[in-house]
Amino acid sequence: MKLDQENIAKILLDGNYVTKDDLQKASDYAEEHRESITEYLITEGLTTTDIIGQAIAESLHLPYANLTSNQPSKEQVLLIPEDVAKKLRAVVFEIK
Repeated sequence: MKLDQENIAKILLDGNYVTKDDLQKASDYAEEHRESITEYLITEGLTTTDIIGQAIAESLHLPYANLTSNQPSKEQVLLIPEDVAKKLRAVVFEIK
C-alpha cells in the first residue's frame, strides 16, 4: 500500500481517529492552500504525528515505535548495517 495523503486519510477515518467532517475540512483546506491533509489535522489539533504513526502501524499490522520516547541503544542500532537500516528505515528494538 502506498502511503499517500489519500490513503493516510482513509486509515485515519476508518480507524475513527478523525471524523468525516474534519477530513473534508482538511481536504478542502489542503487543496486551497497546497498543504497536506495531515499537516492541517495536526495544526488544528485534531490529531498528532504519534496518532498518525500508530494508525498507520495498526493498518499495516505492525508495532508502532515512538523513537522520541523509546530510543534504541547504540548496540541495537549497530545490529543492522547502516546502508540497510537507511534503505529499509529499520532499527532493532528487541531481540527474543
